[in-house]
Amino acid sequence: MDIPEKYKAKNILHYLCRLAEIDHKINPKEEMYLKDAGLHLGLSTKEIDEVIWSEHNEDIHIPPDELERMRIMYYTLFLMNIDQAIDQNELKFIQETGFKLGFSELLTQDLINVMKEYVGKELPPEALKTQIIKYLN
Repeated sequence: MDIPEKYKAKNILHYLCRLAEIDHKINPKEEMYLKDAGLHLGLSTKEIDEVIWSEHNEDIHIPPDELERMRIMYYTLFLMNIDQAIDQNELKFIQETGFKLGFSELLTQDLINVMKEYVGKELPPEALKTQIIKYLN
C-alpha cells in the first residue's frame, strides 16, 4: 500500500518539530528552518503552520527507499545545527533517528561529528557525502 506524499511530508515535519522542541521551545531560527523544510517537502504554508503548532507525538514513518531515509537524516542534522547550539538531548535524538532509519551507529556519529565541526560555519557540499561513502558496500 502506497502512503500519500502529503502524509509522508507531514510526518517528516512532525518528526522535525519533535527535535526542535527537545529543549521545550521552537526558537525563531528553528521555526524558519521548519517552514523552509515544509515548503521543500511540498506542503502549503497553511499545512506547515498546522503541523508546527500542533502536538508532535507520532513517530517517524520509515521509508523503504534509502535515499528517502538519508533525506530525513539530513533534515535532522541541519536542524540540529540551525541554532548553533547542540545539546545532549539533540545528539541522543539524532542517534536514535539514525538507528530507526537503519544507519550504523558509526555512520550516524561521523555525520554528527561533521555537523559539530561546522557549527556556525558553512558546510562544504561534500562533507557529509564523504562520510557516507566510507560506509557504502
